[in-house]
Amino acid sequence: MKKLALLLSAIMILLLASCAPAQDNSAKKSLSEMLTSHKWRYSLQEGGAMKLSYKWLLELKDDGTWAMDMDNSVDDESASHTLRGTWKLEGTTLTVVMKDEEISEFNTTEVLEFADDLTDEKIEKDGIIPEISTNPNDNSTDDLLNYSPQTKWYVSDKYFCFYTFLFTAE
Repeated sequence: MKKLALLLSAIMILLLASCAPAQDNSAKKSLSEMLTSHKWRYSLQEGGAMKLSYKWLLELKDDGTWAMDMDNSVDDESASHTLRGTWKLEGTTLTVVMKDEEISEFNTTEVLEFADDLTDEKIEKDGIIPEISTNPNDNSTDDLLNYSPQTKWYVSDKYFCFYTFLFTAE
């Protein structure tokens, strides 16, 4: 049960976060080539009332499949899982399908638009700032579950930004 809670919390963070990215004009590779030319690493460690640790390794393959090895822990309780799915890039629209045989709650499709207001330099200077907007059908701003993330992504030879998850090239 704790393993399911850990994995669900990781995906909840993924679905609640957002990223406002842009393309590095000096990039010579296509967006697709940049996505597949690296494995992408994400890690987060936070202390406080609850100790969180996320270590993920994502690989998007040329054949349109992807896999992410996830090692998550909350208060020293750990869980590992590999999330898989497919991806497709049409122009600058990235569609990511999650297909999990073990945890059906993970099965979802995300459609993200590439934004052109972020560069590597801006990431390095300002970092990634979550830009979460409220659900227009709900007047309550107190309930985070009613927030809807802006669906943006960014890739370069250094970074892959998926919502506000900033992966670095391996």
